Amino acid sequence: LDDIADTNTKDENFIKLNFILDLIEKNDYQKLEENNVYVPSYLKNCELAKSKIIDLIHGLIFDQKLVRIKSEEQLILYCYRVAGTVGVLMCIALECKDKNSFNFAIDLGIAMQLTNISRDVIEDSKNNRFYISHDFAEIKKTLRIADIFYESSFSSIKEIPFMFRFSILVARRVYRKIGHNILKKKNIENYNN
Repeated sequence: LDDIADTNTKDENFIKLNFILDLIEKNDYQKLEENNVYVPSYLKNCELAKSKIIDLIHGLIFDQKLVRIKSEEQLILYCYRVAGTVGVLMCIALECKDKNSFNFAIDLGIAMQLTNISRDVIEDSKNNRFYISHDFAEIKKTLRIADIFYESSFSSIKEIPFMFRFSILVARRVYRKIGHNILKKKNIENYNN
């Protein structure tokens, strides 16, 4: 889905994503596959997965327009839609049993997306995506919020199946370090260079 959202013009992506959304809401997986959109069988019969895919597509559709997020609440909702949902889908794919693992996955997805937004603020503005303003105080604030979600995500890592924990912890640590490296820049001039 992410590739579809970034492949063509925003208008073409908008139409294609809405087409996919309509088919998913109708459970028309055959027509999706005819249009080269593969949905794994374990997701087809899972209402939780379907609801998260729908939330994800809403986030991707949102990105096809001029993006101007105006509040922290909107920012967190956006991050949930494009990344927290992916965490839940991964939990389903990894066959996580404990519901706390889903909360961990949502929080980690939000934290990682907030880090991406902080890292990509200049590039995003060139693409008419203004998730946060291009000033260092806003970047710092966003990374502090990300840290809250990183902390929250850690408490449930034990609920993730053991064989997957290490790679998830590495990804968590790498992304968090990206945020710490941004904070070392100390001001927007250093950040821009």
